[in-house]
Amino acid sequence: MENILKIEDLYIEYKARRGLVKAVRGVDLDLYKGETLAVIGESGSGKTTLGLSIIKLLPSSARISQGKIWYQGNGKKYEIVSLDNSRLRKFRWKEIAMVFQSALNAFNPVIKIWDHIVDTAESHDIKMTREELRVKVLELLRLVQLDPERVLKSYPHELSGGMRQRVLIALALLLDPQIIILDEPTTALDILSQRSILELLKKIKEKLNLSIILISHDLSLAAELADRVAVMYAGSLVEVGSVYDIFYKPLHPYTMGLIRAVPTVTASMRELISIPGSPPDLINLPEGCKFHPRCEYKIEECLKEEPKLIKASYNHYTACIRWENIRNGKNN
Repeated sequence: MENILKIEDLYIEYKARRGLVKAVRGVDLDLYKGETLAVIGESGSGKTTLGLSIIKLLPSSARISQGKIWYQGNGKKYEIVSLDNSRLRKFRWKEIAMVFQSALNAFNPVIKIWDHIVDTAESHDIKMTREELRVKVLELLRLVQLDPERVLKSYPHELSGGMRQRVLIALALLLDPQIIILDEPTTALDILSQRSILELLKKIKEKLNLSIILISHDLSLAAELADRVAVMYAGSLVEVGSVYDIFYKPLHPYTMGLIRAVPTVTASMRELISIPGSPPDLINLPEGCKFHPRCEYKIEECLKEEPKLIKASYNHYTACIRWENIRNGKNN
Protein backbone atom coordinates (compact mmCIF):
# COMPACT_ATOMS: atom_id res chain seq x y z
CA MET A 1 0.00 0.00 0.00
CA GLU A 2 1.12 3.55 -0.72
CA ASN A 3 2.37 5.60 2.24
CA ILE A 4 0.94 9.10 2.48
CA LEU A 5 2.38 9.86 5.94
CA LYS A 6 5.36 8.37 7.76
CA ILE A 7 6.39 9.17 11.34
CA GLU A 8 9.96 8.19 12.23
CA ASP A 9 11.35 7.87 15.79
CA LEU A 10 9.34 10.84 17.11
CA TYR A 11 9.99 12.28 20.58
CA ILE A 12 8.00 15.24 21.99
CA GLU A 13 8.56 16.89 25.38
CA TYR A 14 6.72 19.55 27.39
CA LYS A 15 8.50 21.89 29.77
CA ALA A 16 7.01 21.79 33.27
CA ARG A 17 8.15 23.09 36.66
CA ARG A 18 9.02 19.59 37.85
CA GLY A 19 10.94 18.70 34.70
CA LEU A 20 10.35 17.45 31.16
CA VAL A 21 7.06 15.69 30.39
CA LYS A 22 7.89 12.90 27.93
CA ALA A 23 4.60 13.05 26.01
CA VAL A 24 5.61 11.08 22.91
CA ARG A 25 8.51 8.63 22.90
CA GLY A 26 9.99 6.87 19.90
CA VAL A 27 6.86 6.62 17.76
CA ASP A 28 7.20 4.99 14.33
CA LEU A 29 3.95 4.90 12.37
CA ASP A 30 2.69 4.83 8.78
CA LEU A 31 -0.59 6.07 7.33
CA TYR A 32 -1.60 4.55 4.00
CA LYS A 33 -3.51 6.35 1.26
CA GLY A 34 -7.26 5.93 1.62
CA GLU A 35 -7.17 4.23 5.04
CA THR A 36 -8.55 5.20 8.44
CA LEU A 37 -6.04 4.77 11.27
CA ALA A 38 -7.39 4.98 14.83
CA VAL A 39 -5.02 6.03 17.64
CA ILE A 40 -6.50 4.91 20.96
CA GLY A 41 -5.51 4.96 24.62
CA GLU A 42 -6.31 6.49 27.98
CA SER A 43 -6.26 10.24 28.60
CA GLY A 44 -2.66 11.43 28.83
CA SER A 45 -1.25 8.67 26.63
CA GLY A 46 0.01 11.16 24.01
CA LYS A 47 -2.68 10.77 21.33
CA THR A 48 -3.56 14.45 20.87
CA THR A 49 0.08 15.55 21.12
CA LEU A 50 0.91 13.14 18.31
CA GLY A 51 -1.95 14.54 16.20
CA LEU A 52 -0.93 18.17 16.78
CA SER A 53 2.68 17.39 15.87
CA ILE A 54 1.59 16.19 12.42
CA ILE A 55 0.42 19.71 11.54
CA LYS A 56 3.11 21.28 13.73
CA LEU A 57 0.57 23.02 15.95
CA LEU A 58 2.04 22.12 19.35
CA PRO A 59 1.83 24.68 22.19
CA SER A 60 4.87 26.83 22.97
CA SER A 61 5.77 24.68 25.97
CA ALA A 62 6.28 21.63 23.73
CA ARG A 63 9.14 20.76 21.42
CA ILE A 64 9.94 17.94 19.03
CA SER A 65 13.30 16.80 20.39
CA GLN A 66 13.88 14.06 17.83
CA GLY A 67 12.32 12.44 14.79
CA LYS A 68 10.84 13.25 11.40
CA ILE A 69 7.33 13.32 9.89
CA TRP A 70 7.14 12.77 6.13
CA TYR A 71 4.09 13.64 4.02
CA GLN A 72 3.76 12.55 0.40
CA GLY A 73 0.62 13.50 -1.54
CA ASN A 74 -0.57 15.54 -4.54
CA GLY A 75 2.82 14.90 -6.15
CA LYS A 76 4.57 16.74 -3.28
CA LYS A 77 6.83 15.58 -0.48
CA TYR A 78 7.36 17.45 2.80
CA GLU A 79 9.35 16.81 5.96
CA ILE A 80 6.91 18.55 8.29
CA VAL A 81 9.15 19.05 11.35
CA SER A 82 11.59 21.20 9.33
CA LEU A 83 8.97 23.42 7.65
CA ASP A 84 9.27 27.14 8.40
CA ASN A 85 6.20 29.27 9.16
CA SER A 86 5.57 30.50 5.61
CA ARG A 87 5.75 27.00 4.09
CA LEU A 88 3.76 25.61 7.00
CA ARG A 89 0.89 28.03 6.33
CA LYS A 90 0.67 26.78 2.75
CA PHE A 91 0.87 23.16 3.93
CA ARG A 92 -1.82 23.20 6.64
CA TRP A 93 -5.39 22.69 5.49
CA LYS A 94 -4.27 22.25 1.87
CA GLU A 95 -2.56 18.93 2.57
CA ILE A 96 -3.56 17.97 6.13
CA ALA A 97 -6.48 19.42 8.13
CA MET A 98 -7.58 18.79 11.70
CA VAL A 99 -10.99 18.70 13.37
CA PHE A 100 -10.33 19.69 16.97
CA GLN A 101 -11.85 18.33 20.13
CA SER A 102 -14.74 20.38 21.56
CA ALA A 103 -16.34 22.13 18.61
CA LEU A 104 -17.58 25.14 20.60
CA ASN A 105 -14.05 26.04 21.74
CA ALA A 106 -12.75 25.81 18.17
CA PHE A 107 -14.91 28.73 17.01
CA ASN A 108 -14.68 32.45 17.74
CA PRO A 109 -17.99 33.10 19.57
CA VAL A 110 -18.44 36.67 18.26
CA ILE A 111 -18.29 36.03 14.50
CA LYS A 112 -20.68 34.12 12.26
CA ILE A 113 -19.88 30.83 10.52
CA TRP A 114 -19.50 32.53 7.12
CA ASP A 115 -16.84 34.83 8.59
CA HIS A 116 -14.96 31.82 9.97
CA ILE A 117 -14.90 30.33 6.48
CA VAL A 118 -13.70 33.57 4.86
CA ASP A 119 -10.94 33.92 7.49
CA THR A 120 -9.78 30.35 6.84
CA ALA A 121 -9.68 30.90 3.09
CA GLU A 122 -7.79 34.20 3.37
CA SER A 123 -5.31 32.85 5.94
CA HIS A 124 -4.30 30.04 3.60
CA ASP A 125 -4.20 32.11 0.39
CA ILE A 126 -7.00 30.24 -1.35
CA LYS A 127 -7.38 31.45 -4.94
CA MET A 128 -11.15 31.96 -5.11
CA THR A 129 -13.54 34.85 -5.42
CA ARG A 130 -16.11 35.30 -2.66
CA GLU A 131 -18.80 33.89 -4.93
CA GLU A 132 -16.73 30.82 -5.83
CA LEU A 133 -15.97 30.28 -2.16
CA ARG A 134 -19.66 30.53 -1.27
CA VAL A 135 -20.60 27.97 -3.94
CA LYS A 136 -18.02 25.52 -2.59
CA VAL A 137 -19.08 26.07 1.02
CA LEU A 138 -22.74 25.51 0.20
CA GLU A 139 -21.77 22.20 -1.40
CA LEU A 140 -19.69 21.14 1.62
CA LEU A 141 -22.42 22.03 4.11
CA ARG A 142 -24.91 19.98 2.10
CA LEU A 143 -22.38 17.12 2.11
CA VAL A 144 -22.37 17.17 5.93
CA GLN A 145 -26.19 17.29 5.87
CA LEU A 146 -26.75 20.85 7.08
CA ASP A 147 -28.97 23.67 5.83
CA PRO A 148 -26.30 26.00 4.35
CA GLU A 149 -28.29 29.24 4.34
CA ARG A 150 -29.24 28.90 7.99
CA VAL A 151 -25.79 27.80 9.17
CA LEU A 152 -23.79 30.53 7.41
CA LYS A 153 -25.86 33.27 9.11
CA SER A 154 -25.52 31.72 12.56
CA TYR A 155 -23.15 32.33 15.43
CA PRO A 156 -21.55 29.16 16.89
CA HIS A 157 -23.70 29.22 20.04
CA GLU A 158 -26.85 29.19 17.88
CA LEU A 159 -25.98 25.70 16.60
CA SER A 160 -26.28 22.40 18.44
CA GLY A 161 -23.20 20.37 19.34
CA GLY A 162 -23.75 17.97 16.45
CA MET A 163 -24.22 20.83 13.99
CA ARG A 164 -21.03 22.56 15.17
CA GLN A 165 -19.13 19.31 14.73
CA ARG A 166 -20.43 19.01 11.17
CA VAL A 167 -19.44 22.61 10.42
CA LEU A 168 -15.90 21.86 11.66
CA ILE A 169 -15.72 18.84 9.35
CA ALA A 170 -16.90 20.96 6.40
CA LEU A 171 -14.34 23.65 7.30
CA ALA A 172 -11.59 21.01 7.39
CA LEU A 173 -12.55 19.93 3.86
CA LEU A 174 -12.51 23.48 2.48
CA LEU A 175 -9.07 23.29 0.81
CA ASP A 176 -9.38 19.66 -0.39
CA PRO A 177 -6.77 18.10 1.97
CA GLN A 178 -5.48 14.56 1.50
CA ILE A 179 -5.51 13.77 5.24
CA ILE A 180 -8.02 14.65 7.96
CA ILE A 181 -7.09 14.31 11.65
CA LEU A 182 -10.16 13.86 13.88
CA ASP A 183 -9.52 14.47 17.58
CA GLU A 184 -12.33 12.91 19.64
CA PRO A 185 -14.97 13.87 17.03
CA THR A 186 -17.95 12.55 19.06
CA THR A 187 -16.98 13.71 22.57
CA ALA A 188 -19.81 15.46 24.46
CA LEU A 189 -22.40 14.49 21.83
CA ASP A 190 -25.52 12.46 22.58
CA ILE A 191 -25.75 8.92 21.25
CA LEU A 192 -27.89 9.86 18.22
CA SER A 193 -25.52 12.65 17.22
CA GLN A 194 -22.56 10.28 17.62
CA ARG A 195 -24.20 7.78 15.28
CA SER A 196 -24.97 10.55 12.78
CA ILE A 197 -21.36 11.82 12.80
CA LEU A 198 -20.08 8.26 12.40
CA GLU A 199 -22.24 7.62 9.32
CA LEU A 200 -21.24 11.02 7.94
CA LEU A 201 -17.52 10.23 8.29
CA LYS A 202 -17.99 6.93 6.46
CA LYS A 203 -19.80 8.72 3.63
CA ILE A 204 -17.17 11.46 3.32
CA LYS A 205 -14.27 9.00 3.31
CA GLU A 206 -15.89 6.92 0.58
CA LYS A 207 -16.80 9.90 -1.59
CA LEU A 208 -13.53 11.84 -1.28
CA ASN A 209 -11.07 8.93 -0.80
CA LEU A 210 -9.50 10.64 2.21
CA SER A 211 -6.90 9.26 4.57
CA ILE A 212 -8.11 9.71 8.15
CA ILE A 213 -6.37 9.66 11.53
CA LEU A 214 -8.96 9.13 14.26
CA ILE A 215 -7.81 10.04 17.78
CA SER A 216 -10.17 8.58 20.36
CA HIS A 217 -10.62 6.78 23.66
CA ASP A 218 -13.93 5.41 22.33
CA LEU A 219 -13.14 1.84 21.29
CA SER A 220 -16.53 1.33 19.64
CA LEU A 221 -15.91 4.29 17.34
CA ALA A 222 -12.49 2.93 16.39
CA ALA A 223 -13.91 -0.56 15.81
CA GLU A 224 -16.56 0.70 13.40
CA LEU A 225 -14.65 3.37 11.49
CA ALA A 226 -10.99 2.30 11.35
CA ASP A 227 -9.04 -0.04 9.10
CA ARG A 228 -6.06 -0.23 11.46
CA VAL A 229 -5.60 0.64 15.12
CA ALA A 230 -2.53 1.97 16.97
CA VAL A 231 -2.64 1.66 20.78
CA MET A 232 -0.68 4.26 22.79
CA TYR A 233 0.45 4.02 26.40
CA ALA A 234 2.73 6.48 28.24
CA GLY A 235 3.71 8.19 24.99
CA SER A 236 4.68 5.04 23.08
CA LEU A 237 2.95 2.65 20.72
CA VAL A 238 2.37 -0.70 22.42
CA GLU A 239 0.36 -2.43 19.68
CA VAL A 240 -0.50 -1.79 16.02
CA GLY A 241 -2.66 -3.98 13.84
CA SER A 242 -5.87 -4.41 11.88
CA VAL A 243 -9.20 -3.78 13.60
CA TYR A 244 -9.82 -7.54 13.69
CA ASP A 245 -6.42 -8.31 15.24
CA ILE A 246 -6.65 -5.59 17.87
CA PHE A 247 -10.18 -6.37 19.03
CA TYR A 248 -10.24 -10.16 18.61
CA LYS A 249 -6.58 -11.17 18.93
CA PRO A 250 -4.90 -8.54 21.15
CA LEU A 251 -1.30 -9.35 22.07
CA HIS A 252 -0.55 -6.65 24.65
CA PRO A 253 -1.96 -6.69 28.23
CA TYR A 254 -2.86 -2.99 27.98
CA THR A 255 -4.96 -3.54 24.84
CA MET A 256 -6.65 -6.48 26.56
CA GLY A 257 -7.38 -4.27 29.58
CA LEU A 258 -8.95 -1.55 27.44
CA ILE A 259 -11.24 -4.05 25.73
CA ARG A 260 -12.29 -5.77 28.98
CA ALA A 261 -13.24 -2.41 30.49
CA VAL A 262 -15.82 -1.67 27.76
CA PRO A 263 -19.42 -2.91 28.20
CA THR A 264 -20.87 -4.98 25.36
CA VAL A 265 -24.25 -4.43 23.69
CA THR A 266 -24.97 -8.16 23.53
CA ALA A 267 -27.05 -10.13 25.99
CA SER A 268 -23.95 -11.46 27.77
CA MET A 269 -23.50 -10.06 31.25
CA ARG A 270 -19.75 -10.50 31.52
CA GLU A 271 -18.05 -8.68 34.36
CA LEU A 272 -16.34 -5.40 33.47
CA ILE A 273 -12.73 -5.37 34.62
CA SER A 274 -10.95 -2.04 34.90
CA ILE A 275 -7.18 -1.79 34.52
CA PRO A 276 -5.68 -1.62 38.04
CA GLY A 277 -3.63 1.40 39.06
CA SER A 278 -3.11 4.64 37.17
CA PRO A 279 -1.10 5.75 34.13
CA PRO A 280 2.53 6.55 35.00
CA ASP A 281 4.00 9.97 35.73
CA LEU A 282 5.41 11.08 32.37
CA ILE A 283 8.17 13.03 34.14
CA ASN A 284 9.36 10.09 36.24
CA LEU A 285 8.61 7.00 34.18
CA PRO A 286 9.21 3.55 35.68
CA GLU A 287 12.13 1.43 34.52
CA GLY A 288 11.56 -1.28 31.94
CA CYS A 289 8.12 -1.76 30.41
CA LYS A 290 6.07 1.30 31.40
CA PHE A 291 2.95 -0.85 31.83
CA HIS A 292 4.51 -3.37 34.23
CA PRO A 293 3.16 -1.80 37.48
CA ARG A 294 -0.38 -2.53 36.21
CA CYS A 295 0.28 -5.76 34.31
CA GLU A 296 -0.89 -9.25 35.35
CA TYR A 297 1.55 -10.88 32.91
CA LYS A 298 4.75 -9.20 34.17
CA ILE A 299 7.87 -11.15 34.98
CA GLU A 300 11.19 -9.91 36.36
CA GLU A 301 12.57 -9.24 32.87
CA CYS A 302 9.77 -6.73 32.23
CA LEU A 303 11.23 -4.45 34.93
CA LYS A 304 14.66 -4.25 33.28
CA GLU A 305 14.19 -3.10 29.69
CA GLU A 306 11.40 -1.43 27.72
CA PRO A 307 10.34 -3.69 24.83
CA LYS A 308 10.21 -2.37 21.25
CA LEU A 309 7.45 -3.04 18.74
CA ILE A 310 8.07 -6.40 17.12
CA LYS A 311 6.21 -8.16 14.33
CA ALA A 312 3.96 -10.89 15.74
CA SER A 313 2.14 -11.70 12.49
CA TYR A 314 1.33 -10.06 9.16
CA ASN A 315 0.85 -6.32 9.83
CA HIS A 316 0.39 -6.96 13.58
CA TYR A 317 3.00 -5.51 15.95
CA THR A 318 3.25 -5.57 19.72
CA ALA A 319 5.64 -4.22 22.37
CA CYS A 320 5.42 -7.09 24.85
CA ILE A 321 8.00 -9.83 25.50
CA ARG A 322 5.19 -12.17 26.60
CA TRP A 323 3.00 -11.85 23.51
CA GLU A 324 3.28 -15.55 22.69
CA ASN A 325 2.01 -16.48 26.17
CA ILE A 326 -0.89 -14.05 25.70
CA ARG A 327 -1.73 -15.50 22.28
CA ASN A 328 -1.69 -19.03 23.73
CA GLY A 329 -3.76 -18.03 26.78
CA LYS A 330 -0.95 -18.78 29.26
CA ASN A 331 0.18 -16.72 32.23
CA ASN A 332 3.18 -18.66 33.47
